[in-house]
Amino acid sequence: YMTSVKNFDNSINGYLIYPNPSSDQLYISINNMPSNEELQVKISNLQGQEIIYQKLLNHQSLNVSDLSNDIYILQIQTSNGKNAQTKFVKN
Repeated sequence: YMTSVKNFDNSINGYLIYPNPSSDQLYISINNMPSNEELQVKISNLQGQEIIYQKLLNHQSLNVSDLSNDIYILQIQTSNGKNAQTKFVKN
């Protein structure tokens, strides 16, 4: 018998992606997380095709200069399983 239900919130609170739009470097910063925390970053196009997959540290930049000018989906996952997803514009 089920006696209770617990919500599991796996979303990242307090993250910042800048500048948006970006032409060469995209910075990812998550509040209340050490700068040596490893992040898994995935960039996909709007058709869902993975373009970039990279591991980097919190507050580190990601080179997006080779991407075509377009709108992309950025997904972030922390080492403790928290996730965030947002759009960014490459110009």
